[in-house]
Formats: sequence, C-alpha cells, structure tokens
Amino acid sequence: MFPQIFGKYVLEREIASGGMAHVYLATLRGAVGFQKRLVVKQIRPELASDPGFVARFVEEAKTTVGLNHPNIVPVYELGVEQGVYYIALEFCEGITLGDLLAATGPLDAEEGAYLGVETCRALDYAHRRAKVVHRDVTPRNVLIDEEGAVRLIDFGIAAPVRSDGETVEAFGSPGHMPPEQLKG
Repeated sequence: MFPQIFGKYVLEREIASGGMAHVYLATLRGAVGFQKRLVVKQIRPELASDPGFVARFVEEAKTTVGLNHPNIVPVYELGVEQGVYYIALEFCEGITLGDLLAATGPLDAEEGAYLGVETCRALDYAHRRAKVVHRDVTPRNVLIDEEGAVRLIDFGIAAPVRSDGETVEAFGSPGHMPPEQLKG
C-alpha cells in the first residue's frame, strides 16, 4: 500500500487517523534531488463531499498558516490533489503527550510544569496575537519533539475570537474544554 504518490508528495505511511482526516508521513520531492520530510493531512474521503467539513478543513489551514510561533507546528500549504483536500505541515519527530502518559504514567511535577508552560505559550500567542482559540487542547494534540520542545498541533476545530471575547460555538473534547466554553 505504501509508498503512494500523491501529487508532488510521496506518502510513506499513515501516522494518525481521526474523525476528519488521515495524517501521513510524506516526502516532498523536487528538482535536482531536493527532498523534505513533512506531514500531509488529507480530509477523509467520505467527508470530501460535505461542504461543511471541507470548509472546516480549509479554515484550519487558513487559521494555522498565520501562526508563527516555536510552540506551534507550521502549515506550509493547503491544496487539492486528485480531488482530495490536503494540508502540508512541518514534520516533527517525537511523541504526543497522550502516548508519553500511556507509556510512562503520570509526569513528575517539574515535567508537568514545563509541558504546561510551553503549551500555554502557544495558546497565549494564538489567542492574543492571532485571535484564535484552539478548542481541542488534549494530550494527543501536544507533541514533544526529539529535543524536548513542546509543539501544539491540530487546529482543526480552532475558532476566531469575536470582538466580545467569546468564540462562535462550543466545540472540542468535553473532558478538556475550559468551563467558559462549556457554559456557552
């Protein structure tokens, strides 16, 4: 099944799959042997004909492309290839906080504080500078790279902040949503 040619990308393997998209480790191949590893996130085929899902997927790319912060994984491209919408993102070798917790159990206080502070830096930047609320800050969306840097991923259900400071609608993982979002 792999590798698969997908436009200018070679999809090497699936690294994640969610309700909205499949995520692949990929290589961008260019002229004179240029190669770059990255991630290609494709909208699920069964959702591609739903204008609402396509709009959310496109909005994720538009929202994230404007976020330039060391704790946020950058978006390189939004495109359509073979009728499939995709987002190309930086590839960060590492482990999600969810996988880390499953493998090692609870973090010690120092590790937890470090991960919390670094995640908050990303959230603060997104909220204050870009006026975006992530809305799905869960252990599976916090990545720790090989150097120990914390990176926030998956702005798929992010929302702009209205002028009154509220987001448009409640969305996210209920066990991880802030109380102000739950109360509406």
